[in-house]
Amino acid sequence: MTPPKRKDAQQLGKFYRVVAGGFFLCILLVSVAFTFILFTESFHIAMLVPVAVLAIGAHISGSVVFTGYAPRYLSFSRGRGDET
Repeated sequence: MTPPKRKDAQQLGKFYRVVAGGFFLCILLVSVAFTFILFTESFHIAMLVPVAVLAIGAHISGSVVFTGYAPRYLSFSRGRGDET
């Protein structure tokens, strides 16, 4: 079973794109606040976990907002690939 290609998948509706846009806006605001924290507090290795979470969340929600499709590594969310 192969995942469907982008041309075979249906674009997400406006409701999901608006929700992803709100999530993307929240991520941008949190990343500005976290950047301030990174410069004002002493560095600890555990600070890299929120950076990774923010980056992945921004990539997923940004892909949905700007293209209408989930990223390729979430291709399972597009449905089965062997359906006709």
